[in-house]
Amino acid sequence: MSKSDTGVLVIVLGNEYTTASFVTKDSAKNVTDGPYSDFKTIISNHDNRFYYSNFASNVSLAHEKETYRNFFLNLINDVKYNCNGTEFNSFQLFCKFLNYVYEKALNITSKESINKIFIFFPYWASDEFRKNIKAAACFKLDYPQEDVLLGTFPYPMRAFLGYQKMDIKPEDKVLIVDFGASNTEFFIMDFKDKNTVYLHDFYILNFGGNDVTNIVANHLLNDDKIKDYKNEILKDERLKRAFWEGANKTKENLIPNTTVPFNPVAITHIDVQTTIKQTDITDKAPYKVPIFITEAVNSLRFDLKPTKFVFIGLASNLKFFADDIRNKIQEKYKDIKEISVNSTKDFKLESCIYFVQQFLGEEIKRRRKFKLGQHMNIYDKDLNQSFAKPVKFNKKMAVALDFQQISINIKIDDKADKFTKLVDQTKESTPQYDIDKLQDEASGVIIKFNDLLKQSDEKPYSPYDEEKCESEDPNELIYLINEIRSKADEIAKSNQKAKELLNTKRFEILKIQ
Repeated sequence: MSKSDTGVLVIVLGNEYTTASFVTKDSAKNVTDGPYSDFKTIISNHDNRFYYSNFASNVSLAHEKETYRNFFLNLINDVKYNCNGTEFNSFQLFCKFLNYVYEKALNITSKESINKIFIFFPYWASDEFRKNIKAAACFKLDYPQEDVLLGTFPYPMRAFLGYQKMDIKPEDKVLIVDFGASNTEFFIMDFKDKNTVYLHDFYILNFGGNDVTNIVANHLLNDDKIKDYKNEILKDERLKRAFWEGANKTKENLIPNTTVPFNPVAITHIDVQTTIKQTDITDKAPYKVPIFITEAVNSLRFDLKPTKFVFIGLASNLKFFADDIRNKIQEKYKDIKEISVNSTKDFKLESCIYFVQQFLGEEIKRRRKFKLGQHMNIYDKDLNQSFAKPVKFNKKMAVALDFQQISINIKIDDKADKFTKLVDQTKESTPQYDIDKLQDEASGVIIKFNDLLKQSDEKPYSPYDEEKCESEDPNELIYLINEIRSKADEIAKSNQKAKELLNTKRFEILKIQ
């Protein structure tokens, strides 16, 4: 791959880690953060200079108060950050971070070679959240809205887990367990064709990787060799962060029947070296996770009978946590088989690359349909009532060590009206219409119109080509939708069968609005 090759910059956003790759039809090259293979989603400010990603992490140990996390998730909130006397909001910090990743991409290609930007993010993001991710890319990276494409993880998962890769058959339902920094999410879905993903069930366990780190850190704070230094550690922002980062690395090494050393390198003037075993965590009262995992898995519909399941995120790196989930899933769904992926950490990026290459090769259409299963209505699920954290800390210690903000309770239909003003700051680049929504509406109208013609045996009219809904022009899509609805209304005036069909809920989308 040379710098002159044209392709797509793929950015996979995460609250803890972000990955990126420059993708052409036949190849992909990872965008690196200097010597690091991925980006930490953090920013630090010191002496009026911004530091990003892994370099912000190095700085943050000494300047914790000037280090900013969670700005990606906080795009749906009006959160302010004080940077040496200057106030920034989450949108502005996200723009800076996005630009940093983009500049690193220019080390392996050129602006002229990047003809589109494809940004992937968690599927639960609200319309307002999606709109502002796109606005940030249009505004900060100076790309027109039609060249900034958005996608959610179920689509690339389908592409990667699909028929060619993992022998997933159309009738197979797949249980996907996504272990993130804040939450563990359970999806049951199937993939009827290359352009449609069906979601049948969904559940959030309000427990993630940072919670495991907090359990480990709090245990270590009360270790006989360390407890005398507890107050000093808790009062010093730098020591707190160094201690927490040390606990974070230590947790990844916890395996059965093995003693793991704890020695945070940034703490040198006091002796905090000690050891920890997995049973120090899993056999103690604070680790009540199996109870909550049982409740989460039991909440999934038994009648769906998923035949495959796969871990994504970092769950498999925490064997004791992954095993708890695995055992409960296999206990409930006796015949289910686990799909193994090479690297859970890179799984999302690999999936997104594969998906984009199919898109470039015109093997699939652009993100087309995400449908709810027959008995699944996500708006009826009270997602605002996910589990409380299944960990009980001493309150003072929790405040001191829990650097992850309280997990955001996601509500799918949250419009986040108060966030509108952040988009207004970039009016010249902000899309006036949600192209994805218009395309989905156009697709639905075309499908139902063609079905109406078939069922009413209406000869003079020709069916519409579904490719028409691929347009990126909002005016063209709106015209198409209105034109089809007008034709359906005309047919109903002279065709009794069509009239009866239009009065059913099934064909409601064809009614003139």
